[in-house]
Amino acid sequence: MRWTNYFTHPGDNRYYVFAFGEELHANAFEKRLNDLGIDHERHLETAEGHSTGRNEWLFGVHRDYFKKALEANHLVHAEFRDKFIPVSGVRWSLLIGTLAVILFALAGAWTQRAQAQTMPNGNNWQIAVSTTWLTPIEALGGEPITVSEDGLDLDWTPTGGSSFGVRLLRRFPSAWSIETGLETVRYTSDWSLTFHPGFDTPQG
Repeated sequence: MRWTNYFTHPGDNRYYVFAFGEELHANAFEKRLNDLGIDHERHLETAEGHSTGRNEWLFGVHRDYFKKALEANHLVHAEFRDKFIPVSGVRWSLLIGTLAVILFALAGAWTQRAQAQTMPNGNNWQIAVSTTWLTPIEALGGEPITVSEDGLDLDWTPTGGSSFGVRLLRRFPSAWSIETGLETVRYTSDWSLTFHPGFDTPQG
């Protein structure tokens, strides 16, 4: 399973292969290659002979032009990419949740101000401890990353993370407060680094 749409040619590691599942995307990529003057070879893997059961357009590019081709590849994906949060339910939930937090904050500030005159003198320091588990969500950008360069393939897959924090808060009768604290965040991931021997060796 590939996490990116480009990979080293399995039969000749002097070349990279860029794969597209949409003909519109493939045509846009080929146009950018032609505009950059990059020699390439185009091939169509039909659905009948492909393991995924769908058509796939493949482009072979020599590694000397890989960086320029990769930039063109990124521009094609940027041209046809979905919204940052493509799931409308998640997008609206975040907007509504953010609005609710703002409203609660305003209500809390108003209530605090109303009670400021009756606040008794004493110790107004507060301490809070928080801990959170972080779950990678692809819709929010937590997705695997694969990078290939000069015979090295790096795969990085986020698996989660956790955070721990301590906050110290000082309230004032004027409804203002000062807060400081320290929070540590630890991310966990799976990664692998693969080296392809003979990457620079010409094929006989």
